[in-house]
Amino acid sequence: LDFKHCKIELTPAIANQYFGSSYFIPGQGVNGWSSTEDPRLAEDRLSRANHRVNGMLTPLIKMMKFAKRHNKVNIKSYQIEEIATRSIYFMSSYRDGVQQMLRHLNWSVNRMHPLQLERLSDSEFGSLCRSAIFGNEFPE
Repeated sequence: LDFKHCKIELTPAIANQYFGSSYFIPGQGVNGWSSTEDPRLAEDRLSRANHRVNGMLTPLIKMMKFAKRHNKVNIKSYQIEEIATRSIYFMSSYRDGVQQMLRHLNWSVNRMHPLQLERLSDSEFGSLCRSAIFGNEFPE
């Protein structure tokens, strides 16, 4: 489903009768099924990770999903959530979180290595966010 303000990705799932906390979903790029965990476990993990960084993780994930759409990056939204919940243990600011996610996702911005982004001033990083990461909707 695609609304003007949000996109919802629906995936058919079949309960795995042999392993109670997993489901089968269509395999990516193949004609078959892949096993995945119960989404309630992922939701609980996200809640704990968000608490760990003082409620900053959920907004960061939304930002990165927006960047994914804005830049037409071929990654599933749930993969962004998984990487964020499993990789970010401390976040001093949203800039820090964006930089960590760019490193973990191995995204290059304007052909700059993620470590080069860390050397930018806040003003330069903000301009880069507007021009290349999030688009003109990123606040000044």
